[in-house]
Amino acid sequence: MNKQYRAGVRIEREIQKKFPPPRYTALRTAGSHGFCDVIVIDHKDPHVYFIQAKKTKKITKQLRTEWKAMQKIKLPISCSKEFWIKLPRQEFIAWGEDEDYNISGHTVN
Repeated sequence: MNKQYRAGVRIEREIQKKFPPPRYTALRTAGSHGFCDVIVIDHKDPHVYFIQAKKTKKITKQLRTEWKAMQKIKLPISCSKEFWIKLPRQEFIAWGEDEDYNISGHTVN
């Protein structure tokens, strides 16, 4: 397992921990190379979150381009896409469909 893959797995698991059962079911899409890394199902407020996770030293134009490409994917109304970025020694930053926000315990909690 290479160093980048292990770092990616680590942040995906960090995201999963922010969505504890029984309210949520959080699943990693390990090795899928799809448009999201974590899928979260909210059982209380029927909603599904598709989360793309990135670990980086700074926010770049390439990250913004990836987020814009992800926004073009059509999902049912009960689903949303989020782009979670982990910067060194900081809490996650998330870009959501309606707004950008910092995460200290996900806002749906």
